[in-house]
Order: sequence, then C-alpha cells, then structure tokens
Amino acid sequence: LVAERERRLVAVGHASGEEFYAAAKRGDAAACKRLLKAAPALCRWRRATGKRTALHAAARHGHVEVVSLLAREEVDLNAR
Repeated sequence: LVAERERRLVAVGHASGEEFYAAAKRGDAAACKRLLKAAPALCRWRRATGKRTALHAAARHGHVEVVSLLAREEVDLNAR
C-alpha cells in the first residue's frame, strides 16, 4: 500500500517510474539523470511486478554508467 502511494506521488512529477526503469534498462544515463532531477523519489521506485528497481535493470543489462549514476544518487544498493 505504501509503495503504491509512493508510486502515484512520483508519477505526479512528470516522470513515471516505468519511464525511469526503461531508461535504466536501455542504458540511457542522460534520461535517468533528467528524470531523477524532475522527481528525486524515483531512486526508491520499484516495479509492481517483481519489485525490481532501475538499478536492477541497469546492472542486469550491463550499463555501468547508469549503475554508477544511480549509486551516486543514493539509491538503495541493497534492494532485493
């Protein structure tokens, strides 16, 4: 319930969690940075299915630049 509420709050800032996740998955560091600037709470966003974060997506697809960016932006490095 809290995650769903946070998800709705993040979407209000013109940046959706799914958009952020997709940018991380494709390795688009510029888009990730822009989206985080617009909505810093995105660094805590998780997908409803699987609970994966943008950090998970970037790491799984080998996007080192995005992983580094997210680590600097104080994402939860221990998220599971």
